[in-house]
Amino acid sequence: TPYIPFSIPREEFHRTAQTIAIAPVLGPQGIEVADSSLAQFDDLIEETLLGAGYRCVSTTVHTAAWDRIIAQMGGLYDSITGEIDELRFDVAKEQLRRDLAETHQADYLLYPEIWIVEAWSTSGVAKWDGTSQAVVGLGMRIINWIDAALNQYDGFLEPGVVDALSLGVIVENMDGVEIFQHVGGIELLKESDGSEGHDSSDAFEAVLGDSRRIRRAVKAALQPFLEVSQLPSAG
Repeated sequence: TPYIPFSIPREEFHRTAQTIAIAPVLGPQGIEVADSSLAQFDDLIEETLLGAGYRCVSTTVHTAAWDRIIAQMGGLYDSITGEIDELRFDVAKEQLRRDLAETHQADYLLYPEIWIVEAWSTSGVAKWDGTSQAVVGLGMRIINWIDAALNQYDGFLEPGVVDALSLGVIVENMDGVEIFQHVGGIELLKESDGSEGHDSSDAFEAVLGDSRRIRRAVKAALQPFLEVSQLPSAG
């Protein structure tokens, strides 16, 4: 069964989606990533949506509205536990949606986030979330291919799972109901020396430096938006 990113009919989304508010992209949970590395995703998401004919409420406007609401509420943290008060957080999100809808005529709110995912690798190439990338060098893959052809087996490069990064996009309507989720693969996650792992922020900064792969990931994650924008308008 093919994956369907929309939980509402595409025609309904096409009819109702004029203005999309964009939240700032969140980095992988528990990992610090420079704002400049994340900002490139924000810019490309807005650029892609504008190019598809949508109006956008920028991340700058979203952040300003959120910060103002939090300040008016006196913060989100419980003074006793020191943790986020979930009820207060939900109230703040509801106020944010109301503000974006009334002040900026937003129809939907888009939440982008970078996820650490598992990619399946065979014959030295990993494939995940609409993209692929070599796990080993070209020379090693050629030797593996020759070895497999000569010996009539799968080669010496064993299949396995490697860590990778993907851009996840979730869209909610202005009542807070999720109506869309899609993902686009970014790049394999490696340390600067080529070994796999994700125990340092430096590795993320290096991975997030490939603008071409980032652009492809944004386009892949938003592809259903681009397709819906091409639907004929109701006459």
